Amino acid sequence: EGALDREAAKNAAGVEFWLNTHDHGELAPENELEKTWRLKQEEVASLVEVGAASKRFDLKLEDHGPYACNYSRDGRWLLLGGKRGHLAMLDWQRHKVVCEVQVKEAVRDVCFLHNSVFFA
Repeated sequence: EGALDREAAKNAAGVEFWLNTHDHGELAPENELEKTWRLKQEEVASLVEVGAASKRFDLKLEDHGPYACNYSRDGRWLLLGGKRGHLAMLDWQRHKVVCEVQVKEAVRDVCFLHNSVFFA
């Protein structure tokens, strides 16, 4: 029975990465009257460390939106899908477009699959 418990614990530890159950960062208001949607990018950048502030970027996607987006598990790749069929994958740390395609149908959601090479 002990061997089965150890095996189960080992398997659960291996699956934890794929379940992605870790807490994520968030903006938490200090009181009920504070509204986080009022914060501007410049204010957030001035309050975080220099490394985090340097990762800020601005995308102007006005033609094919609204857009759905998804980051890869390692946080390097950004996948965008516009309602009018525009799909794009970016290496956002280098601010470079990796691939871009027009699928000629509505895109409602985007998702990386098991790695950053495959997406749906």
